[in-house]
Amino acid sequence: MKYITVILLMLVSSFAYCQGNDVDSQVSLDDIVFQDLDQNLMKVWLLGRQANGSQLDEKFKSCQKEWLFVKKKLLATDLPHVNVEEFVSDLDYYYKLLATSVGSRDYLNIEKMSYHIMYEFRSLRQCYFYSSYSLDQLWDVIDVYQSIDFTIDDPMMDLKEWHEFEDMINDMICNWENYDYLHISEIQKFYPGMNKNRHSTAKEDINSCTFSLLIAIETAMQDKFKLPCDQLGDAFEELIQLYAYSKPSVLM
Repeated sequence: MKYITVILLMLVSSFAYCQGNDVDSQVSLDDIVFQDLDQNLMKVWLLGRQANGSQLDEKFKSCQKEWLFVKKKLLATDLPHVNVEEFVSDLDYYYKLLATSVGSRDYLNIEKMSYHIMYEFRSLRQCYFYSSYSLDQLWDVIDVYQSIDFTIDDPMMDLKEWHEFEDMINDMICNWENYDYLHISEIQKFYPGMNKNRHSTAKEDINSCTFSLLIAIETAMQDKFKLPCDQLGDAFEELIQLYAYSKPSVLM
């Protein structure tokens, strides 16, 4: 069973760059969404998760190149209430950590650091109370799923009470419903290459796997949770794969 991705830095860096409580309406979502960078990071994340080094150097090189472009754009953008220089400096540091992990084929940290860089941009968007970027909504679901996965994989259920475990399941379902209700046009706004039929199929797989997990949980027998939980994780990974490799095409 896949481990839960946890980085303690996330707990202290969320909103760390936000200064003050006012939000500047002149900062649009388009100003702080960098889908090309996200796609490159998702490719690296997938390779780290799969412990696949065959294309890792190539994908990370593309990731670094895109970061240089994004960094230049960020430093030239007025983002009120955000310390852009500190934000960029920290991301430079995370990229160095990621580069070290790629060089040593430390797949665990490759997965962690590529995710964490994407998380930093999610935090930036949260500073301006933007929650309509579909990829952010998908990660909201996966974050809770990973906590569930970790709990199920622990013989002691991470010392959680049963009601706490049920609360996590409900949180995941609520987050998934928020994503599931998105119209394909909301997703294609930033990912115009997202294939509508393949996306629908991926969502159906997730719904089916979620139902199987709920049926297993009804038995209250932990050993029966593992397989449907793993299958749900694979289904989420397939959806991330669609995001990572979607390209605009006239044949969608």
